[in-house]
Amino acid sequence: MARLRMIPVAVEFLKENYGAKLRVAQDALDDAEISEKTFHKFCFDPVDVFGGDAVVRRILASRGKASDRFWVEE
Repeated sequence: MARLRMIPVAVEFLKENYGAKLRVAQDALDDAEISEKTFHKFCFDPVDVFGGDAVVRRILASRGKASDRFWVEE
């Protein structure tokens, strides 16, 4: 029963954490002065492009490792 009482607290924590990360990302985009047209030109769904959630997670986990770098071609 105590776990159920924790759900609203957990939801609020996740909202705050997500909101903070979203603000940082938005500030970075604003500082870079990227136009909305350019942003949409290079926006894509990584699961569609790379074929699955597991592949996308592997790519994200390998950031910074030269042996697992990849190229995206249009």
